[in-house]
Amino acid sequence: MNSSAGDLSWLNFMKDGTEFNDQSSIIFGLWNKYHTAKNEFDQVSELCQSFTRIKQCINSNTTVQDLQEICKQHESQKWVGEFSKNLLDYTTSSTTIQLDPDKANANLTASFDKAFWNSFGIQMLFYSLHSLFQSYRAWNLINSFHIPSYENQIRRTREKLDECAIVCSPIIDLLTLNQEHIRKLQRVQELLRDIKDAIQFIIDDVKNKIAQVEKYRSNSYLSALMNLFSTILNAMLWDKIGQASGENSRSSLTTGASTLIQATCTIGDLIHAGKANDFINCLQDILNIIVDLEEKQQRLSIQVTTKLSNI
Repeated sequence: MNSSAGDLSWLNFMKDGTEFNDQSSIIFGLWNKYHTAKNEFDQVSELCQSFTRIKQCINSNTTVQDLQEICKQHESQKWVGEFSKNLLDYTTSSTTIQLDPDKANANLTASFDKAFWNSFGIQMLFYSLHSLFQSYRAWNLINSFHIPSYENQIRRTREKLDECAIVCSPIIDLLTLNQEHIRKLQRVQELLRDIKDAIQFIIDDVKNKIAQVEKYRSNSYLSALMNLFSTILNAMLWDKIGQASGENSRSSLTTGASTLIQATCTIGDLIHAGKANDFINCLQDILNIIVDLEEKQQRLSIQVTTKLSNI
């Protein structure tokens, strides 16, 4: 088995995508990662097939020579070679070459578990725990995000606009203006400029926060996609390992734990994305209110500027 096979690419998905600095390149690389993952998955399948075929040949009638011949057929697997070195230890006694099926099976499973753990299992568990940490970090990041209260700013802006409208209304319709009227309109014009600046500040602030939360949401969805892919492949691997070495073997328990952790991360990422989406909806509502006030400010400003320019 290739020594690099332990670097499971489907378990690297989360590691590669934690920051998502370039989301387009990650999505573009999915196809290549799929092929790499498939090759490595095939290597695990070969490992399981070797284990299953050797195990099927071990029975009360099997001799050491028989088992040696079977092992030679799978000598490309390094762990099989190590298992076959100690075949004489699996006999019924020191004076016979008849295999003890229980001893042979126990040592075969132990050798398989050791090979899987060293080449795949420990990295599977490590990367699944890494995914869990990243999922927790995303949860912490999104839950630490707080939308500033714009209530007072919106209330003051609305009050100032109403005040400007009250001052302007009786003057705008007058045919002739005296100095007091002009002074009031000029004062309103200055106030409307200040209101415009305040409104623009809120709009920019809200838009920046929407962009920030949209990044949180996008990252969570991409993370969920990658964790889902990992979960599916891990589940398929879990099934193969369980059928080969038994449900209670170390290799099966390792793949099972990794699968459940990745599935938990997938669900967590979807929850994070949903919360980020709630933030976006809330921010969008605030933005709509501010945009309405901006339109009102613009209408008043046009009316005042037009009236003053006609003097």
